[in-house]
Amino acid sequence: KFPVDFRNGRVSNAHDAAIWTDHATAIAAAATMGPSYGIGFVFTEADPFFFVDLDDAALEDGTGWKPHAIAICNMMQGAAIEVSVSGRGLHIFGVGRPPAHRCESKYHIGGLYHTDRYAALTGIGATGNAATDCTQALPSLVDTYWQTDAGQASGIGWTDSPADGWRGPADDDELIRRAINSRSTASAFGGLA
Repeated sequence: KFPVDFRNGRVSNAHDAAIWTDHATAIAAAATMGPSYGIGFVFTEADPFFFVDLDDAALEDGTGWKPHAIAICNMMQGAAIEVSVSGRGLHIFGVGRPPAHRCESKYHIGGLYHTDRYAALTGIGATGNAATDCTQALPSLVDTYWQTDAGQASGIGWTDSPADGWRGPADDDELIRRAINSRSTASAFGGLA
């Protein structure tokens, strides 16, 4: 699952455009390198695609897919769907820019990406077409599974004062002193908080 340079098989940075190539060349290089090699895709702002990476989407007994996975696949009608490398997840690819969203679902079901992401492609059980425009379905997908936090959605960001309901110290220096002296913080950092 590590990205490699198609010219020499060396593990490389997937986001280095110098190692990117076209589909036919990637397929040929993977075939030459052996059965443990495959192809991948790097999502960037320059392409029109999105990627849903559903983790652990298979039923425990292996007889099908969990209800959320089926619902998401149904929302993305016509998009490309394949089984992930693990055999327990699903990849969904289509065209469209999702609205503001979390990259990882707060329901711990996987991720939604459209840029700065590498995906190892399998072709296992592949159906649909990655060129399918899912623009109309993406807002509902985001609202249901990848909605932003309330602060992100409303544009509330960093402030210079405590959040409403904060009951701790108002002074930053006091807060830092307490964190440094906290047993849990010190132990989490090997006593070097």
